[in-house]
Amino acid sequence: MLASLNGKIDGSFMSAPEAKPVAAEYGKLRTTFDCQATMYGTTTMEEVYAEGRAPALEPCRTHWPREDYAAQSDVDNYIVSVDPEGVLGWAAKYIEKKGRPRAHVIKVLTVQASNEYLNYLRSFDISYIFVGEQELDCALALRKLKELFHIDRLPLAGGAVMNASLLQNGLIDELSILVSPVVELGCTFFDTAEVYGSPDDPHHNEELPGQALKPFRDQVIIATKFGIRFDMSSPAVNKPPFHGRLSCSPGHESS
Repeated sequence: MLASLNGKIDGSFMSAPEAKPVAAEYGKLRTTFDCQATMYGTTTMEEVYAEGRAPALEPCRTHWPREDYAAQSDVDNYIVSVDPEGVLGWAAKYIEKKGRPRAHVIKVLTVQASNEYLNYLRSFDISYIFVGEQELDCALALRKLKELFHIDRLPLAGGAVMNASLLQNGLIDELSILVSPVVELGCTFFDTAEVYGSPDDPHHNEELPGQALKPFRDQVIIATKFGIRFDMSSPAVNKPPFHGRLSCSPGHESS
């Protein structure tokens, strides 16, 4: 994950001269892991790789069963598109982006995806897997990617919601965060929370912005949140007043 000091993963800061060395390091890091695939959430796919949203789809007479479909591919490189409801548009089964190897698209869906959308994917011969009824089963998704496409290692490149989903399910083996020494213009409110940390050090994510923004402390607001017990196996609400005071004090004192 490449981010600005105030936690933005996209924006004008990416083109700042101070950010270029970090961006170059990010590119090197991607190649270090030598992975066969990269996984992206719906928002990132729509903004970067997909053809926006799918067009209005005509009714389909063919009934497509809710079964996984592994299309034939002439490449062993994949882009995994997490799209629970099936809303993204496509022009082909492969994505060809300058500076990146040709990649076959694999859709990660829930059964909420319509029959018309499955027909739409079939028209491009795009692979897809089902990993839940209403919500994504992240562990099942990784298992199917391994079984059907022999994907052993998978980097998460965004967005934040997708990355957090796998993190909260304990499915990330290694975490690499590169922080550009810049702040996205116009941002003076910095949001954090203890749940963004780790079970061993839940306030770490609150301390980092406090340290980084210390020279500008009178120009910004740093806020935190509480009310969710940090438990990777079963997140739960925990909102008594004393817990609020306990959650806020360490992070803000360090800021």
